[in-house]
Amino acid sequence: MSSTMSEKLCELPIATLMVLSLLIVSCSQRPADNSARAAAVNELYQTSRQAFPDVPEITIAAAAGDDSAVFVDVREPAEIVVSRIAGAISVAEFEAARSEYRDRQIVTYCTIGYRSGKYAEQLRNDGFEAYNLSGSILGWVHDRRELVDPDGKWIRRLHVYGRKWDLAPTQYETVW
Repeated sequence: MSSTMSEKLCELPIATLMVLSLLIVSCSQRPADNSARAAAVNELYQTSRQAFPDVPEITIAAAAGDDSAVFVDVREPAEIVVSRIAGAISVAEFEAARSEYRDRQIVTYCTIGYRSGKYAEQLRNDGFEAYNLSGSILGWVHDRRELVDPDGKWIRRLHVYGRKWDLAPTQYETVW
């Protein structure tokens, strides 16, 4: 005799059911307004920074204002093809021409800042002047900065790492 999903759920202890309910609700609800989303981005970024406390960060305004900075998009190729910061290169592109960037300021970014922070840490250990972009690409779009598609056209579509990071401003379409 096979039991249904509801019968199986009824067999779980009440505390387990409560925890599962809270997880489902918290994972399925994203903040409705942009200011709450921006605050959530900042909170996630600050939490991720604990994994690489010695890596300096650079603000979006400072990074955007530095025409000589090299932006390195640390996200996966499937994320990058959706959109990126204009002029950014991938890790593969950076690594293929690593010596060309030795004397340049490197600004790394990903969805929220964890992967880029770890990569910036590696680059700093290798002697590069690398900084993690504060808030990464989600911070960038909340600061009303543009993204481009693979053809260089401005786009309001963004690949985020997963549902937890679905925190782009409401005018953006997000995929994961």
